[in-house]
Amino acid sequence: ARHHLRFAILRSNAFCETETTRNITEAVEEYLASGEELTHALIIHGRSGAGKTYAISQIFADHMENSEEERCVIIRFLGTSQASSSVQALLGSICSQLQRVYGKPRDLPDEFTDLKALFHKAVREWPTAEMPLTMLIDSVDQLDDQHGGRRLEWLPVTDLPPHVRLVVSTLPDHPEFDCLTRLRKTLKPRTTDSEPRVRSQDSTGDGSQGEVEDMTCGGKVLELTALQDWRTVLSHILKVLGRRITEEQMTAVEQCLESEETPRQERSLWERLRAGIRVARGATPLWLRLVAQMVSKWRSFDGVPFRLKRGVRSLIIDLFGRLEVTHGVCVVRATLSYLTLSRGIGEGELNNLLSLEDNVLADVYEWWVPPL
Repeated sequence: ARHHLRFAILRSNAFCETETTRNITEAVEEYLASGEELTHALIIHGRSGAGKTYAISQIFADHMENSEEERCVIIRFLGTSQASSSVQALLGSICSQLQRVYGKPRDLPDEFTDLKALFHKAVREWPTAEMPLTMLIDSVDQLDDQHGGRRLEWLPVTDLPPHVRLVVSTLPDHPEFDCLTRLRKTLKPRTTDSEPRVRSQDSTGDGSQGEVEDMTCGGKVLELTALQDWRTVLSHILKVLGRRITEEQMTAVEQCLESEETPRQERSLWERLRAGIRVARGATPLWLRLVAQMVSKWRSFDGVPFRLKRGVRSLIIDLFGRLEVTHGVCVVRATLSYLTLSRGIGEGELNNLLSLEDNVLADVYEWWVPPL
């Protein structure tokens, strides 16, 4: 629990509100503060890097600050630790926390079926009007497939008691998982449509505004769409890093996001405006954070040292390529391999492992003898 609390605080401190995220956070705050006896969960989905984790962190921080009554608040960022990567460890962690809060016996069953039953009982029976429960679970798609983690049969998103609020986030459906579809199917149809609808400024191909709320199956399903004001987010990240960039360098970021169908100087005003719409649809907080890390190293008199790539994957591959040019192919590939396999390793341990690689030593010693 402490790991996830620190994780949320760090990201809420770095959160930059935009019009897109404001629509989501306001809808979630309305759901959490609603006095109605809602019985369903609230689902947030968005493509990778859209900022769901940062939005969940800010929602958690606002909820803790603005809540006027004593309540139990549980937050989990799945896939960020060993204990949050498997559903059995996750349920054990949450049940243990609920047992402490509600004064229940501190014993957990060994069998997953019994643990799942305990979790459902804890969520549906233990919360009271004096001690309501709020749960925020981020990235359910990051669970492994042991015990059907991503089938989400363990997650009670319907028939919740009036003192329980549950917010869940996930990626859109993928060939390896279909968490969003499963959540939508699990939510039961409603006979009323009295809940407020939320719209975003996300633009469709014809420039119209796209609706991000889906009232399907009785629960509220919200989509976190692409950024509109990417300059604000990029400037915020650079400010946190203590850096600024020139207008020429900012223009390079804009050109990277723009469509390359027509040279920029040949576009009409209308085409430029439509290009701006494409920019907004293409930028994600994750992409901007990676870009900010790169351009923060640019000096004002350097101009634009290299061209930025569109897309998170292309950006990372390009970074690896430049590292190989600077440090050598063998050193970079061996280092990344050990970092990936170890899931975290100390600098001294990494140096020892690299010193055992004959190819790395031959590459390093080819032109100079490093100091010992």
